[in-house]
This record gives sequence, structure tokens and C-alpha cells, in this order.
Amino acid sequence: MSFSRIIDRGKGPTRLFIGGVHGKEGLTTIKILKYFSGTSIKDGKLVLHNFGESSYVSTLEKRYYTSNVGKKVLSLIKEYNPEIYLELHSYKPESYHKLTAEDRREETGVPPLIELEEGILMGSISPLIRITFFHKHDFPFILEIPSNPSKKSLKVCLEILNLVAGSRDRNEILEKLGRKYPSAVKKARIYFIEFSDNIVSIFQKALKKMKNTKFRDPNFIKDYITNEASVRGLSITEKQADQIVQALSVYQEHFPDSDGGISWRDDKV
Repeated sequence: MSFSRIIDRGKGPTRLFIGGVHGKEGLTTIKILKYFSGTSIKDGKLVLHNFGESSYVSTLEKRYYTSNVGKKVLSLIKEYNPEIYLELHSYKPESYHKLTAEDRREETGVPPLIELEEGILMGSISPLIRITFFHKHDFPFILEIPSNPSKKSLKVCLEILNLVAGSRDRNEILEKLGRKYPSAVKKARIYFIEFSDNIVSIFQKALKKMKNTKFRDPNFIKDYITNEASVRGLSITEKQADQIVQALSVYQEHFPDSDGGISWRDDKV
């Protein structure tokens, strides 16, 4: 199941597509990544990597990024610093409702995934690394495909990957996807604004306080986040408050020299 390939077309944007992030998903995602031609890429670089089988740990939990696979994922992101990043996942039929349910934000801290067609679901990557490893206008996202995909599902997935790989930035991707899936992209834009206005807003506020000794205590940090959200009238669930605490911890571990003045990797915006 392990597989790596680099398609280099010279100067241009860097794209990183990975699959098999956890559990046995690599058995499905290899069917896409290994046979992806990348013919749509005119410039820049595309790095493809599929992982073998591993223990299943949710990417919404910090402990995933301390696992062997999680460390490798972060290593690839740090090495290639992609503007366009895809995590290809797979799901069993019984998980469809849970992934797309309107109350997913309350249950897991992240909005529901959006179906494009043929069971292909789209959404953002884990907020733990979306805030800390990527710039605001990068395009990090996930696609979930059925664990036993039909030929139509595989075809649709490859078409989407070609569309993304052949684009140079976030705006171009959303423009192309918007022509094909207008309602889905409209939802995705709303979710992005909600994320920026709420999760990122509180993260940035908390990041500036990291020099404070008390701010090293997770319970103190969570209380601060909850209180600050209430004062500012922001929509933050308990799960999301926990994820902001974990994101701050991830940031401290991987960007220890930061003075707390840069967040959302906005040095590139």
C-alpha cells in the first residue's frame, strides 16, 4: 500500500496529495493515487504519498500527530510547504450520515462534509493543522471516498484530483469547482468564513498570550477561550474550544521560536 511519487513541472505552486492517513484507508486510496496521471499539471510540483495500514486515530485529536504516521504527515507538510494540500480518506457506508450530519460541528467540532457526487465528500482538514501549518489562502482539504468505490466514484474522484492538480491556487480551484458543484462550493465558503471568524479569531487572541506563565495550563487556556468567545459573541462549541487548546499546543511544539505574533501563517497572506 505504501507508495510515493513526485511529478515536477518546474517553477510554480507545490501540491501535496496523501492517502492512507489512518487505519486501512490506504487500501482504497492507493487505487486513486497510484494511477493518477497528473496530466493536468502544467507547472509546479505534485507530491503523491500513500501510507500503509496503521492504527486508527482521528486527525481531530492531537495524539494522531504524535503517532508514527502523523509525524510523517507533518514531516511531508514541513518539507514541501504546499499551497495546495489534499488528504484522501475513505469511509464505510454506515459512516455516511455521521460525516454529513448537520450536527457534526457539535459532535466533533468540525462542520459536516459536503457531497459532490457519487458518494465523494469534501471538507476541510483538521483544524489542529489547518491553523498552524497553513496560510489563510492556501487550499488544504479532504476528500472522502467510499471504501468500496464504484467505477463512477473512482472516475469522479480522479476528475476532481485532476481539476485541483491543474490549478495554481485556492481561487482557481474554487472557481472551477464552483462551476461544477455550485451549491457545494457555496456551503464550503460559508464554513470557511465561520471558521475564520470564530475558531481562528480566538486562536489568534490566545496565541498572543502564550508568553503568560498561566497560559501553559490547558484548563486555564480553555477557560480563557470559553470566556473570550462569550464576551465577543462568537460561536464556539466545547469541542471546538478543546481543539483550539490542542492547536495551540501543536503550534508551540512545532514553532517554538515564534513570539506569538504570527498566526494563521499570515506571513504569506
